[in-house]
Amino acid sequence: MSAENAGFPTFESKAARLVFFKEKLARNAAWAMRACEVIYAHQTESEKDARITVEDNGVGFSGRDAEILSSFAEQIITNRAARKAGTFPKHYGLLSPKQTSILHKLMPKYAAQLIEHLEASGTLPALVKPVSAGAGAVAAAA
Repeated sequence: MSAENAGFPTFESKAARLVFFKEKLARNAAWAMRACEVIYAHQTESEKDARITVEDNGVGFSGRDAEILSSFAEQIITNRAARKAGTFPKHYGLLSPKQTSILHKLMPKYAAQLIEHLEASGTLPALVKPVSAGAGAVAAAA
């Protein structure tokens, strides 16, 4: 990784950026959960309803992961909304520790798809933001 640009990391290559994203998705729960929501949002409505992959369009979850990751995404979305409304305890995680472990195992394979979507939509800064001005670290946006 090279010097930071306005608080965001810059990368010397696409490969370095992909490695960075894969590591974040494998280790950072907030990144993995937000990425799960983003990928889920790009499933077709019929795929969301059935929690399966119907179309081989390179978008969304793979056939093997569709059921479990769709259920995680729905739980994250529901719990995040409840937390925002004040009806979900802040000290509870959006997913259980076991679910989070599974999420960390599965989400890195979606790093390239996530990067592609975020670049195309111009929302990459919405996913990564500086933790503090001097620290140079990044964290997922809530």
